[in-house]
Amino acid sequence: QNVCDVGGERTDCGYTGIDAEECESQGCCWYPVYDNPDGLPWCFFKNDVSTPPTPSQCVQHELMKEKYGHYLGNLFINEELGTFFAVWAPHADQVWIQGNFSGINATPMTLCSFDGYWAVQVPSAQVGDEYSFLVSF
Repeated sequence: QNVCDVGGERTDCGYTGIDAEECESQGCCWYPVYDNPDGLPWCFFKNDVSTPPTPSQCVQHELMKEKYGHYLGNLFINEELGTFFAVWAPHADQVWIQGNFSGINATPMTLCSFDGYWAVQVPSAQVGDEYSFLVSF
């Protein structure tokens, strides 16, 4: 059985701008669609996965909500694990975080589809770092 059947249903496994190397390193399938009126994802979960795994950022987001309640912005964890960021943007196509911890690069956030929050943990982000969310609609 072809676990990367391009004719099968595609459940998005990436984010806007992901490349083939990063997609496949996450254990997902990569198949570009250049004439793409249906908006099919290029990076998608393998067809033999009945329930795609919840991204680790979303699991962490749920744990943070249980411990601290609903929050937006950042929550410093510790010097080794850095800072956890969350923003509510249920209609965004993609959200990134950029700050003095990331240089000129923006770090993509993961959509936690169960509540419209985007989340990411950035180990290099420390107390006092300036940051901003970049949102694409």
